[in-house]
Amino acid sequence: TVNGEEIKAAEYYKRMEWFRPEPQSALINMPVGFQVLRQMISERMIVQLAKSKGVAPTAPQIEARLAALYQENPNLKAQLAQAGRSEDDIRADLRNQEAQFNLLTAGITITDLEVEKHYKENPSEFKEPAKYKLRVVAVGDDAGEKSVDAALKAGKSFADVARQYSLDVTTKARGGEYGVVPETALSDESRKAVAITPVGSTTAWVRGPKNPVGEQSNARIKFLVEVITPAKNIALDAPMKSRLRRRLMLDKGTIRNKTSVGKDLEAATQAAKVTIAEPQFQQLYSQLLDRVRKAQG
Repeated sequence: TVNGEEIKAAEYYKRMEWFRPEPQSALINMPVGFQVLRQMISERMIVQLAKSKGVAPTAPQIEARLAALYQENPNLKAQLAQAGRSEDDIRADLRNQEAQFNLLTAGITITDLEVEKHYKENPSEFKEPAKYKLRVVAVGDDAGEKSVDAALKAGKSFADVARQYSLDVTTKARGGEYGVVPETALSDESRKAVAITPVGSTTAWVRGPKNPVGEQSNARIKFLVEVITPAKNIALDAPMKSRLRRRLMLDKGTIRNKTSVGKDLEAATQAAKVTIAEPQFQQLYSQLLDRVRKAQG
């Protein structure tokens, strides 16, 4: 329990099913069950703090956010079902998110004029990138390039060439089918090559992307451009205006309120009465609070 508010076993075990530890978390070496419980305790603390400050999320606020999520992603319900999650699970997530939002944006107002001004002054933020439907063939050396070019010149389809010569195991069996990708998902060299290639044509050979440590891949890649969807401006309609207003509120609220909210939450955490049925977890939680107290001097 957290200040008398119970975390039920069913809720805990359901969270365990989809919980993914954060690699950079300070708790990463602790039992996963404790990491889950610590997260749930923190969420309870945030909602309780919002309630104590008079900014607890309301049911209409949560339903409005849920409706906005459905509008942004019409496939959300199917995705939830596939993941074994329900609308009530999402409402619980939104309750925690909106409590944080309300705490950070307390006293913050963003007018329609401020929203419209930001939209007009930052056009690059509101542009949907060009998208390309591509096929790809990847080889490892000059001989591979020559074999692919010769086969294409002889009239062989790009799909058959990819099946025969490509070293990309992900796309090879599908005839090099790469799918529809935004230009922002391509490497600089690939993006430049695709951008100057007409529909139905193949790009020049480009080098594969660099790995995380900056080493250049030895792969040589050629794309077939099947469909181009041009970049377009995103209109400032009602949903976009709502999303932009929230973002601007958070930007301003983070500057003004983040430090004070953090202090209030830490004080509430230290003062809270938390009872955990599992003795090992109770001990770990107490030790965690002690470390925080010592760190704060």
